[in-house]
Amino acid sequence: MAVNEYFQVDGLGINNRNESDLILLINDTLNWVTDDEKQHLEHLQNKINAYVEYIRSKQYKHVYPDDEFNEFTIDIHMNSYPTELAIKFFDMVNGDLEKENIKVIVAIDESSQEEPTSCG
Repeated sequence: MAVNEYFQVDGLGINNRNESDLILLINDTLNWVTDDEKQHLEHLQNKINAYVEYIRSKQYKHVYPDDEFNEFTIDIHMNSYPTELAIKFFDMVNGDLEKENIKVIVAIDESSQEEPTSCG
């Protein structure tokens, strides 16, 4: 699945350190250096919005009917380091979703050869 496939959850699982936390995976294979930054951000925004709706509508109950979750983590796996604008976007998203106990985290593929973006 890809970041531009908005209505498909790339992965779903229970946090093994906190069973009240449902983790939703986004597999972002786009590259911040070679791909269009604006379009990349739009894809991420649309995918995150779809995941938030998935959480709000409790669609996860189809997979975990007997589990109750009060925390949600959207875990974005990337192949390249995000730009400064992307980092600001993630900060804004986390601020907006905090009241709903939803957080967005980013993991970078360790084999990435690029240098990290400065967050100055």
